[in-house]
Amino acid sequence: MGRMTESGLDLDPVLGVAHKSVPPALWGRRASEVAAERPPVSAFATPLLVLDRVASDANVAQLVGWARERGLDLAPHGKTTMAPELWRRLLDAGCWGITVATTWQAQVARAAGVTRILLANEVVDPVGAAWMAREVDAHPQVELACWVDSVAAVETLAATAGRRPIDVLVEVGGTGGRTGVRSTEDALALADRVAREPRLRLRGVSGYEGSYGADRRPDTVAAVRRYLAGLAEVASRVLEAHVVEDPIVSAGGSTWFDLVAEELAPLVDRARIVLRAGAFQAHDDVFYAGNAPSNCAPRSRCSVASCRVPKRARPARRRQARRAERSRPAARAADLRGPRAAGRPRGRPQRPARAPRAAARARARGG
Repeated sequence: MGRMTESGLDLDPVLGVAHKSVPPALWGRRASEVAAERPPVSAFATPLLVLDRVASDANVAQLVGWARERGLDLAPHGKTTMAPELWRRLLDAGCWGITVATTWQAQVARAAGVTRILLANEVVDPVGAAWMAREVDAHPQVELACWVDSVAAVETLAATAGRRPIDVLVEVGGTGGRTGVRSTEDALALADRVAREPRLRLRGVSGYEGSYGADRRPDTVAAVRRYLAGLAEVASRVLEAHVVEDPIVSAGGSTWFDLVAEELAPLVDRARIVLRAGAFQAHDDVFYAGNAPSNCAPRSRCSVASCRVPKRARPARRRQARRAERSRPAARAADLRGPRAAGRPRGRPQRPARAPRAAARARARGG
């Protein structure tokens, strides 16, 4: 029998033509049955995306341990994979919950049995808001919270019918950012408005620092720190002005989780600090290879269709380049496990310096 949920989500489907790259020889069999036999990847058609379980599990263990040492919780962003089985691995490894971006993604998470969900967005769709109200009423054990950054968002949620209030966090934005209130005063006023609504329950403050840059230039780091310091100030003042049950302060994409930990550290004893980094479990080998201290877990397997154009198909060298790129984040990931050698401070691992090109040429010549 398959693992069919109450909502009709089959977590152990019968493989067939709807499943890309699965060969006809495996059609008609359950995914778990095929997985138990551990067929080689060569048995599947290309293109094929494969997840390196060893690398993925190591990434998860490293960041979960890193966060635990600092008194932080993790609710990784589930939209990174949209794979309930991978979400389950995160929860089993000690993550507090799962983050999603839309009500549909929240519905998938609930169908998969996830009971703690941060919907990191404003819910302004009455249909989605009504589903949230019904879901928390029907399942008392479920924690489902979303963001608000306007009176309109508050009114949409407050217009729902139900017994149990909907949990919300006031989202703090900033100049050049995406969503979120733009000033401390507006954030405090919105928190007051939420507190007056009987259909809502104020749970804390949230934000996203990734809008301020992804490189490690000093001006970018300074901009991210300024934003996070402002978020911490808003959170502190909201907690002073309101009695918040099990308060949450949440931020942290996959690039700046280290700065989030540093800037929100003063709030650890006053609220649950939840990081929403999601790309550490499985990320690409381009952007995150230079910005995240984790190993690239996904692997792509493909076939060369044509070599008619000279120098256009050189898979061996490309694989070698990818292996070289992966060695750098692997080295940085090791730093998550403890203090650096030679007196270097703990925190985010630094990218190893590259040898100057001229020196490399000299070594190649034997000089």
